[in-house]
Amino acid sequence: MLFNKIVRKANRAQNDEKSVYEFLDAGFVCHVAFQYEGCPMMIPTAYGRKDDTIYLHGSSKNFMLNEVCNGQTICIAVTLVDGVVLANNLFRSSINYRSVVLFGKAEKIVDQESKKQALKIICDNIADMRAGEVPLGSEKEIESTMVIR
Repeated sequence: MLFNKIVRKANRAQNDEKSVYEFLDAGFVCHVAFQYEGCPMMIPTAYGRKDDTIYLHGSSKNFMLNEVCNGQTICIAVTLVDGVVLANNLFRSSINYRSVVLFGKAEKIVDQESKKQALKIICDNIADMRAGEVPLGSEKEIESTMVIR
C-alpha cells in the first residue's frame, strides 16, 4: 500500500495502514470518482472493506459500476465529520473531519461465491453482523447484482 505525504497539518495525520483500515471500517459511504467520455464524474455509494480490498455493489445495469471496470484508475474518497466548530466569527469557524482518498482499478467479481462473500462484507460494514441475521437474497437477486473490488 502506498501513502501520500501529508503536508498541511501533518502533525494531525495518521497515515499508517492500521489507522487507514480503522478509519475505513468506521464509515460506509464513499464517493467514487471516474472519467466518462472525458468528463469527471463522482457518485456516492456504500462500500465494504476486507484487507486491502474495497467492495462496491449495485444493479448489474448500474452506470458507474459498469463504467469503472474499463481499466481506468478510479478514486474513492471517504469522509467522516467529527464536529462543526462554531466560532465567534465566520473566519474561525470550521469542520473537524477525517478523510481517506484511495486510488485503484476496479474489477468485476464474476464468481458467485466470491460475490456473495463481498455482499456480506458490504452489509456488515453498514450494520455489524447483519449478514448473519437475514437471508442474502434469492439467486435471481444476487445474479442481477454487480459487485466490484
